[in-house]
Amino acid sequence: LEQLRSADKAMFTIGLSTAREVPGREATQAVAAEVGRASADRQTLLLMVLADRADASVLPTISKAVQSGSPQVRLAAIAALERMATLPCVPVLLTAATDGDRELANAAKAALGRMPNKDLNADLVGRMPSATGKLRRVLIEVAGLRRIAEALPIALRYAGDADAGVRSAAVGTIGLLGDE
Repeated sequence: LEQLRSADKAMFTIGLSTAREVPGREATQAVAAEVGRASADRQTLLLMVLADRADASVLPTISKAVQSGSPQVRLAAIAALERMATLPCVPVLLTAATDGDRELANAAKAALGRMPNKDLNADLVGRMPSATGKLRRVLIEVAGLRRIAEALPIALRYAGDADAGVRSAAVGTIGLLGDE
């Protein structure tokens, strides 16, 4: 913690390396606590450390950073969730993907599109029938990005949706999945 709080950049860098290597939940929680105390530049680096530690207990810390950090911190938090690649990250990323900030929304959609978790496909398809508005559009777009073949019948159904954004997303996804 002393190194992570150091004004000396070299000491801070050593602290980041050490934080990745020290085992245990106590160390993870200590790093998570530092996120709220650090400057935006340092927060982005601390978020990456938390992602590398792959401890689900820090999901609330990362989620908070997605929702209320500076633009730079919010994007770093999305990248951290992508690296964690667990199903509990999905609701946070979906909320970010429907955010009014276009850069943030696009980053969240891209993260969902790249996450390697295979269980994610079933999770996303399962959310589609009950989704409405922006969330429906995002789910359809992400299904296309992930090339989820099981989403094709749902995308076909939404090709005639009353919402122009949903229709456009459905047609784009049909085009992507129809080529498979």
